[in-house]
Amino acid sequence: MLEEFTELLLQREQFEENMGDEFNRYEQLYKVLWEKNNVQKDYDVVIVDPNARAEIMLYNAIYATRTLVAPTKPAGKGNKSLEGLAGLLESMSENLGIDVGVAAVILSGASSTSTHKRYIDEMEEEYGVAATVGSRESMMDEMWDAQGTAFKVVEEGWHNGEPGARRLRDREVETLETILEIADYIVDEFDVEPPKEPSLNIEETEVTS
Repeated sequence: MLEEFTELLLQREQFEENMGDEFNRYEQLYKVLWEKNNVQKDYDVVIVDPNARAEIMLYNAIYATRTLVAPTKPAGKGNKSLEGLAGLLESMSENLGIDVGVAAVILSGASSTSTHKRYIDEMEEEYGVAATVGSRESMMDEMWDAQGTAFKVVEEGWHNGEPGARRLRDREVETLETILEIADYIVDEFDVEPPKEPSLNIEETEVTS
């Protein structure tokens, strides 16, 4: 559906040139969600996960939601990305007459190196970081075989494509707890009650380091 929507938007660029101010291609997702389908009647929060590249789907997502959760990495490139995002939001706010805000900045792939610590400190001071998630490549890579989230990987013990073969590691449990904290943070930001309280269900009690 998103691929079709992107194609339609790109096809309508010619219409934009012909119609001038009467057509705004950045408003189209907003119109589909809020005006045509009235999704606000059925949902408290709508999450849109576009590609982070500066293209039409990203602009439509920003225009439609007005609130961003910005994931990035504790590195110079990540810092530059946040600077670019801040500039983009300011430009869209001024040129399109909308109020856009960042609800949270999430740092992922963080390690204990001095370089990462320096960037984390800089980003926390500049933007305010809601949470920092460590590098958990093994757990994340297993999500494809598990056909589910990182919670499923840990709860069902997925390892090398098989359930029940993974040791329970404290660092992975801590990561999942951080994700739950992020969920709580976002729920508080939007002042809504989740239909089901997210939780971590682990039967095994022994946790290895």
